[in-house]
Amino acid sequence: MKKNLRRKVHQTLRKVTRDFENFEFNTIISSLMELMNEMYKAREAGAAGSDEWKEAQEIYLKMMAPVTPHIAEELWAHLGKPYSVHNQPGRPWTKLPQGRFHRAACSDQRQGAR
Repeated sequence: MKKNLRRKVHQTLRKVTRDFENFEFNTIISSLMELMNEMYKAREAGAAGSDEWKEAQEIYLKMMAPVTPHIAEELWAHLGKPYSVHNQPGRPWTKLPQGRFHRAACSDQRQGAR
């Protein structure tokens, strides 16, 4: 389940990136809601506390910050992260190890997603 969570986070990141570039903010919210549902499933399967879980939380809040800045800031502080989610270097996708984002994107394409 942890591997599936990481893949879903990176697929969502790819979609949210494209939606930001095209100013499609409603679909960003929809994508974040879908990812949250996957995170609930992963938590129920025991992923909470794992490195994949922590990565998912951090990336999720960074994607959330531009569209829901106040709640993202509160949740960021609740996780004990340094002030502020909006002052973190780069976009969330710049933190991914080389190639991981690409693999998620390729997986998306093979499954027929757009």
